[in-house]
Amino acid sequence: MATNSIRSSTIQKIFPDEYMLEAFGKLNPSRSERTLYFFEKWCEWHNYKIKIIHLPSNRIYDIKKLLEQLGVREFWDYQMRNGEIRFADSETLGFFKISASHLIKI
Repeated sequence: MATNSIRSSTIQKIFPDEYMLEAFGKLNPSRSERTLYFFEKWCEWHNYKIKIIHLPSNRIYDIKKLLEQLGVREFWDYQMRNGEIRFADSETLGFFKISASHLIKI
């Protein structure tokens, strides 16, 4: 696809074509469109959150690595900010709690 040449491999990894087309109907939404979409997801996911306040940066890295190994995609399946991780659904949150018990106190 010709539009892929405009999008770097890093951007394509974070924002895969199929996800972008489903969410936005196009591969290159504006920054404000992306920001609004993911902020709305953050708000929608408020019931599926876990607090991770005061964790050292290496522990945050370990959590992100674990989520990647589990096949959970940042932005699309979870978002992490302000000492909190929010998940798209209760199943993903539950799976994370089981898998991350060695990294955080639940």
